[in-house]
Formats: sequence, C-alpha cells, structure tokens
Amino acid sequence: MKISLGPDRDRLFSMRTTVISCFVLHASLGALGCSSSPAERTEIPADTTSAGTNGMGGNPSAGPNNVAVTGNVLTGNITNGGPPNPCEAEDAPDDCELMPSGPACGDGEINLDPPEPCDDGNSLPGDGCSGTCVIEPYHECPTPGELCVSTIICGDGTVGPGEACDDANNDNGDGCNSECNLVELGFRCPREGGSCEKIPFCGDGITDSNEGCDDGDSENLDGCDENCRLEIGFKCEGEPSSCTPTDCGDTLVEGAESCDDGNAVPFDGCSSICRSEPACRSGACTSSCGDGIVLNEDCDDGNLRNGDGCSDQCSVESGFVCSNEVAPCVEGEPCTLVVPIVFRDFNESHGDFQPPFNGPEDGVPGIAQDRLDADGKPQATTNAMILEEGYVNSAATFAEWYRDEDVVNNTIVGELVLWDNDEDGFVNRYGENGERWLGVENPVEWGEITRCGEAGDGCGEDTDCAGVIPDGGECYDPCEPWGEDDGSACTAVRTQEPQEAYDGTPLFYPLDHHPDALTQPADYYEAQVTPHYGYNWTFEEDIFGEATLHNFHFTSEVHYWFQYNEGDTVQLDFLGDDDVWVFVNSILALDLGGWHPPLDGSVTVNAASADDYDLEDGRVYEIAIFHAERQTSGSSFKLTLSGFNLTPSFCEGDCGDGEVGPGEECDDGMNDGGYDECAPGCVLGPSCGDAIVQEPYEEVCDDGVNDGAYGGCAPNCQLGPHCGDAVVQDEFEQCDDGINDGGYGECSAGCVLGPFCGDNDVSAGFEECDDGANEDGDGCSAACKIEIVVPE
Repeated sequence: MKISLGPDRDRLFSMRTTVISCFVLHASLGALGCSSSPAERTEIPADTTSAGTNGMGGNPSAGPNNVAVTGNVLTGNITNGGPPNPCEAEDAPDDCELMPSGPACGDGEINLDPPEPCDDGNSLPGDGCSGTCVIEPYHECPTPGELCVSTIICGDGTVGPGEACDDANNDNGDGCNSECNLVELGFRCPREGGSCEKIPFCGDGITDSNEGCDDGDSENLDGCDENCRLEIGFKCEGEPSSCTPTDCGDTLVEGAESCDDGNAVPFDGCSSICRSEPACRSGACTSSCGDGIVLNEDCDDGNLRNGDGCSDQCSVESGFVCSNEVAPCVEGEPCTLVVPIVFRDFNESHGDFQPPFNGPEDGVPGIAQDRLDADGKPQATTNAMILEEGYVNSAATFAEWYRDEDVVNNTIVGELVLWDNDEDGFVNRYGENGERWLGVENPVEWGEITRCGEAGDGCGEDTDCAGVIPDGGECYDPCEPWGEDDGSACTAVRTQEPQEAYDGTPLFYPLDHHPDALTQPADYYEAQVTPHYGYNWTFEEDIFGEATLHNFHFTSEVHYWFQYNEGDTVQLDFLGDDDVWVFVNSILALDLGGWHPPLDGSVTVNAASADDYDLEDGRVYEIAIFHAERQTSGSSFKLTLSGFNLTPSFCEGDCGDGEVGPGEECDDGMNDGGYDECAPGCVLGPSCGDAIVQEPYEEVCDDGVNDGAYGGCAPNCQLGPHCGDAVVQDEFEQCDDGINDGGYGECSAGCVLGPFCGDNDVSAGFEECDDGANEDGDGCSAACKIEIVVPE
C-alpha cells in the first residue's frame, strides 16, 4: 500500500535530506564542516500534538533539559523551544559552524548503543520508523537516512491489512480503486484478492445492459420503476438516471414510446401514451412489435429498446426469459386496469341530444347497424326508423357522435380506471380510490326496549341501567329508540344491516368543468340516483345535502384487445344509460341503444359464441364499446372486463442456467442457499453483504455495503481501514501504530501525532531542545540535539 506523507511531512523530509547530507559530509571532513541556509519552518497543527509519556527508544543519554555546555558559546537553561544560535552571537567567528552535541534518533544514521532498528532521518511516527527509531508495523527500513517501505503493496493481488481489495493493479473503474482501500459501486471483489466482478443490480444507480434506467431507488411512478424499466411517459438519461416526461404527440419516438403519430388520441394505431396499437379493421388484428401484445412473436414488452430482454425485433435476448403471465398490478397495492377512453362533448342544441320526452324503458334496439364501418365506427340504420323512436335525426348526425367534428363536438382523451373486483375481473367504481357506491342506509330495528332510569342519569356503572343491559345491547340516555326528546334512559339491542355496496357509479360525469369541454356550466343540470344504486330517483342534493350541477351531453368510446383461445372465456358486463353498443371483431354483440333508464347487458366470448363473431383460435381481436349520455337527469356507468388480461412481456435473467446473467447476483445452477452460496431467485443467501452480522461465520461487521470505506466494513465482513489497524490512511490519519497510546515519537489516540521532535515542546528524557524548526545549523539540530561550535 502506498503511504503518502502529506504536504507538511513531505516538505519536512525534503528539508532534512539536505541537512543530513551536509552533516555526513562534515563528519568525514572533520573541522572543515558544512554550512546550510535556514529552511522554511514546518508547522504541525496545534491539535495534532499532545504531552504524552516517554516511549521506548530515543537518546536520553545527552542529559536533561537544564544543559551547561562549557568551552562553547552556549550556556543556559532550556525549558521550551530551542537555545540561541551561538553562531549569531556578536563575537562569533565569520566561519562559525555548528554540529550536534552527539548522535540521536532522527539523524539518519544507526549510531546509538544499542543500535537503533531504524533511522529514517526524522523523528515523526507514521512513516515506518517511529520517533524513537522503532520499525512500525507492516514496514521495512533497509537504508538508514531513507524513508521506510511499506510491506503492504496495493496492486500485488493480495489483500493486506488496511486494504479493502487488491485486484493486482492500481487502476480505477475496475472494481477496486487505485489505492486498494475502496470497492467501487456495482462490483464484488474476492476476499483473498484478485479481479473484481461487475454485479449489475437494479438500484445501484448504474444503468446496466439489461436495464432501461437506474435512478438509484426502488420507487415507481418516477420514470424508472422498481425493476429498472422505463415507465410509460418518461425518458431517462445519465447515471444515476434522471427521468423526465416525454411529450406524446410531438412526433419524436423517445423513452418508453414505441410510436408517436403527432397526436395523443388513441384508437388510431398509436395510443394516447404512444404505444403501438394492433390494426383490426380487416378482421383478426395484426400486431406490431412494441404494442405489448405477443402475437406471432417471442415477446413484446411494449417498447423497441434492446438490452432489456426483449429486442426491437420482439425476440428474447440471450440470458433472459420472458413471460406474459404477470398480473397487471403489483401485489400489496390496489389492483387496477387502466384503459384509454375518448370522450366527445356536445351542446344540448345538437339535434340528437336532450330529447323533449322519455324514451322506452327497454331502449331502442336497431339504431346501429350490425357491423362497424371501415373506420371502426358505428353506422346508423334507416333514417325513418331512427327519427321515429331513437331520436336520431339522420345517419349523418349519428356519425358525428364518435368522430372528431369541429364546432359540433370537442374531443377529450381520458383514462378509465377499472378496479379488481375479486371475481377475476375489473370494474369501474364511484370512489377515486376504488371505493364502492353505498346505497341508502337500511332502517334500524330495535329489540326489546327497557326503561332503566331518568334521562340525565347516564349509563355508568353506578346507574340503574348498568345491570339491565342485555347481551349485545346498549344503554341510551336519552332513550334513542323512543326519540331524543324522551325523558328517560333505556336499554335496547340495535340491529341494522349494512348499506349495500355497488360497483360502477350512478354519477358518471367525467367532463364536469373540464377546460376543453364544449358544454358550459350554465347548461348543467341536477342529477338523480336511480333504483339500480339503492335510491328511487333521489336528487343528489337530498343525499349529500347540497346541489351539484352536471354536464349531461357527451359520448364515450373504449377499445380493448384480447386473444381468443378455445378453452378460455372472456366477458364484458355493462350497466348504464343512455345508448350503449358493444362490437366484437367489428360485429354487434350488445345493443342497448336509445335514451333510457339504466339497462344492463353482457357479452360472453367462448367456444360457443366464436362462430357468431368469426373468431379463430389463437388470434387477437378487438372489442369496442360505444356509449352516449344524451338526456338528463341521471348518468350511470358500469363496465366490467373479465378475462381481458393482455399484459406486455416481463423479461428477467434466466435464473438457474448456471451463469450469472443480467439482474442476477449469482447463479450456481442449483441456487439452494447456504452461507455465501446462491439462493432461489439468483440472489445471495446468507452472506457477507446482507447487512446481517453472521456471527457463526466469524463476521465482525456487515453494513450491507462493505466497500471498505474508512471506518466502515470491508468486503470480508471484517473491519475496514480504521484508526488502530496499524496502517496510516493519509486522508484521515496522521499516524497509526496500532496502539496509539501517545508515547514519545509514537501515535496518540485518534491517530494524531504524540510528542515528537519538532513540536516546539521539549520532551524530557528524549530531547535536549526543540525549536519547532527541525533544522540543523540553528542551535537545535533536526534531531533535537543542542548544537555546539565545531572546535578549530
């Protein structure tokens, strides 16, 4: 491991190298000596020093701090700092030279008795040779006067003390960083050293080849879902992914879009969310790759992106398996099926809207022809029949109901949310969170009523009522069964059946106050709730206590697709008013035409009805629902789809093939678990990295990251680099001898320097002086020895 000394210590050692060289030359030439210019003073931060106690080593033989040197310029007491420089005295000779008073630890020579284990020419700990000239852990000091060498080598392929990994190089970006002290995000490195391996997983903020995005979290509805798939309506860029909405209708196919025809209107080949739609005008539908329907394809995930398991040619990519059996909702969340719906808003002045009289209660069958036209729209029958009973002026005005016609109507695209009805189907509901409509509250029935006291006495334990409450009964004060004004308290058993709950809604007004609606609030009407929803044509005001006015003049259009299989049954149930027509494979299957009270009907598609709709086994067909709300004062709507469950392909790594594929943490072919083995689902079983300390397997720590960051946990679930591991981590530590008890020339608690030569504080028994300069030739040597004048 490379040990950097930091700018202050590097500068100090550079300065000392010059002084040491000069001193060695002086020893060789005797009185000739050598002079050196004063070097810049090296400052050690005040908070890195402490008094500490005497440590082992050093050179205490030079005498105490109260020093008297006779025969030289220097005499006096030294208590702190350094002595005066005798060569700066007024009577100093011009060629005055100084020399240390004797050998010392830090002078760069092995010259003490007994010999020092090392002397690197300085008195600082943390560089391999301590301030008392003791070799520090994990170092070798072969050459006196030169820096020691760490025996922990980053890049040798062996994970040594203080290393989080070692992949036999000093490169970044391959899993183990250049300092061998951090496992990089998205990698797993072997405990004993060697090459790291990339682990693609959703949520690491790195978009791998099998992901459309990775925003670093597992949240849905933010553009990148919990499976790192692009969500409809978004595009994502960067790492971690930053997702922004796409603009369906701008003609640019981007993000999760598989088409963009320049508008956001569905049922024209490109849906309102820019997903391709099947083409169904000529019978059985033809499906294109990217529409989310698997038809003569290996897979179809609803987009044209490669690398996510299903290619842009709708073939399964290597290392993946794809399925279409995934439910359209997430377990544990409200299950919904969202289908696009097109509304067209009309004014009541349109000739076919707001009839002046009531239509037949059973509707007017026969308004629409038996087949859709070439555009997939209903077409009217003979004008005379239409005008007489159906209140439709002509085939031309009828054609306006489901086509975009400027001035005549305004087209508004919406969504119809269908909720899981717990009967293998999906249905719309009254509440925005799937709450069912509750009918009128059933009347209360009272059992035997017993007077038990005067009103105001209460129902506490000390009252007469307390002892006569029947099983399942309550005390009422005043007596509620006899009226709140009754002057007594009583007991009684109260029974009341719960309100009946209904699917669908009796208040279907999706265009109320819509900014694009044609009908203005001045033309809104009051609404009534029909017996189909528990009331008897009761005004909304009487139910909720306030009047609400509504837009009653609009049509709606829904298309959905299903694959016909001989052994399956799909069913559509409908209840509503006014007109409703359902077509299967463009053939009329349900006719509830005319304005009328709510009517219900059903369409079943199975082997018995296949011939009625020209269905072939295994082919995809369209079911189309056309509805109109034309007259006040009620608007009910219930649509139930059962068996119409077409979901895009969901692709994931082929777990069990014995190869670690995209999105897998592991794959040993068996995947039966065990410590540090692969478990079902191709995820690691109990192992280092699961954020659980597995004590039976000698794990000391496990923070779930285990990247070897300083103060954290290493990949082997042992402590990572930290103060006390006897390895200096320069970014965080000044020193680390593994003990850190603050002895002289050693390391203190917190991995900061203890007392040392150069801290400007004389340590008795180890230093004769300390001027904080660590320079030779200024009266106090770099080894904190008093310097004396060289004898002539």
